[in-house]
Amino acid sequence: MNKHNFDLFIKKLNHSIFKVILGSFLLCISPMVITTLCAYRIYEMNVINALGIGWIFLCILLALPLLIPAMLHLFSIHNTLKTGFDVYENVDSYIKSCRFRLKTRSIRLIIAGTLFLISSVLPIITVSILRTSDEIYVAYSYVAIFILAGLGISLLAGSLLRLWLISRIKYNILAGKEEEIEKEEQPKKKTKHRFLKTLVVTAIVIGLAVGVMSRGTWYIQPYIATIPSVGCRPLAIDYQEQTGIYTIHNDANTDFRILQLTDIHLGGSLFSYSQDIKALQTVYELIRNTKPDFVIVTGDFVFPLGIESYSFNNYTPMMQFASFMRNIGIPWAFTYGNHDTEFVASHSEQELNALFESFSYQTTGSLLYPKIQPKITGRSNQIILVENGDGTLNQALYLIDSNSYKSLKLNDYDTIHDDQVEWYASTLKQLKNDYGQDVSSLIFTHIPLKEYKTAFDLYKAGSDEVSYYFGTIGEANESICCSSYKSKLFETAVELGSTKGIFVGHDHYNTLSLEYQNIRLTYGMSIDYLAMPGISKRSEQRGGTLILLHPDSTFDIEQIPYTSIISD
Repeated sequence: MNKHNFDLFIKKLNHSIFKVILGSFLLCISPMVITTLCAYRIYEMNVINALGIGWIFLCILLALPLLIPAMLHLFSIHNTLKTGFDVYENVDSYIKSCRFRLKTRSIRLIIAGTLFLISSVLPIITVSILRTSDEIYVAYSYVAIFILAGLGISLLAGSLLRLWLISRIKYNILAGKEEEIEKEEQPKKKTKHRFLKTLVVTAIVIGLAVGVMSRGTWYIQPYIATIPSVGCRPLAIDYQEQTGIYTIHNDANTDFRILQLTDIHLGGSLFSYSQDIKALQTVYELIRNTKPDFVIVTGDFVFPLGIESYSFNNYTPMMQFASFMRNIGIPWAFTYGNHDTEFVASHSEQELNALFESFSYQTTGSLLYPKIQPKITGRSNQIILVENGDGTLNQALYLIDSNSYKSLKLNDYDTIHDDQVEWYASTLKQLKNDYGQDVSSLIFTHIPLKEYKTAFDLYKAGSDEVSYYFGTIGEANESICCSSYKSKLFETAVELGSTKGIFVGHDHYNTLSLEYQNIRLTYGMSIDYLAMPGISKRSEQRGGTLILLHPDSTFDIEQIPYTSIISD
């Protein structure tokens, strides 16, 4: 090898190391946008998810074409260095001086990378010293942390790799001197072919990642398999094959206890294992301590968006939750949430319907899932009746699908459609005829109706049209993430006078309960440890909602914070 070839060798080495540094930096800052927006908290979660995922994929698409060719070239350099090469005596001294310069530069970059990495904690220290909770300062601190840490990690990775390769240079010294430096003719770069190869490799890597993230995992299954059952009152439950209506007979004429749970958000991957176990443990402790007769989950079992959960699979974690509830042994039912059948989720609503049919009460003695659905909008709509010991109807429980999204636009939440409202009204009239009495009813759904926002605005204005019971609006900017589309459900419920309570989830930090136009509008306390960054460390919103149905068809509602259980 002559001087020219060695210079060319070093130039290519440095070029590949630069690509490694730049690619590593892009990967390090890929979570920056979603983390910063979650700290800033001025956007709704769907906007944050869309921007965050978009930024992550952009960083990956930019990083992989840099990293893959660079690492392949560095691997070939490593193989060349292992075999060694021959040089003349006068080139030997030149190589030694070059190695010394490269080592010195690498050590300087290692020191710089270490300083950048250490300085990444300064924004946290600054926010702590200032004792500020201002979202904009916290958001800027996250940006600074990612940039400084990204620079530090990427410089360290590239410099250490170069230092390691330089230390492995081996060559044999030949007698004599190099008389002429012959420039080797360099092959023309096939830029187009190289770009296409990189694009294909990138597509394969992304395809493999999506494939892996769509597979179900079973890491939480040992916990589910060993969960002890929770004792409950033996209540007779009938099912009408023609209508899909379940009837629960409360023969003791005592209070009937319903526990509302919402937004469980299982991830179903190795990366969400810890959060999934915590969510199931929370559910178990709430059930064990409240001893309900019946459990209603108002949607969002899972979070198959790829972020936070690192999974697109919605089938396996839903199956696992159904198995979990079967092992606990308490009768339960549910409504779907907007995340349960996301457009990127691995399984369709038809596949989930078949899954839940296999877990229905006739098979497991647990899930009150109808095998026949009314021919209306929604993934699942059903009625569950609670009768008193004398055969009178205590409550008709309406589990109505609030659907998911109207379109692929951000935060374009759907609502309860007109045909669902007509079904609600007509079945109430039919129940009144069947029982020969006025029917008292409760509605359970996922996404809050627009009237939740109307009632809260009236409450803030000090209006006497609403009555406050408990809870807060804890979402950023006091947000109520309802649909922008008007549903006729609330006005129909007011007109019919049957429904006295509506229970929802969806907004994880909202726990408010207000009465508006003689209907109690209540947010259930959420379970989520996963879907919203940082929520696992907060506890004020976590828990369940206990609904006590009295024999005279009145009811009381009680919040059950998880902190009140674990502190007992």
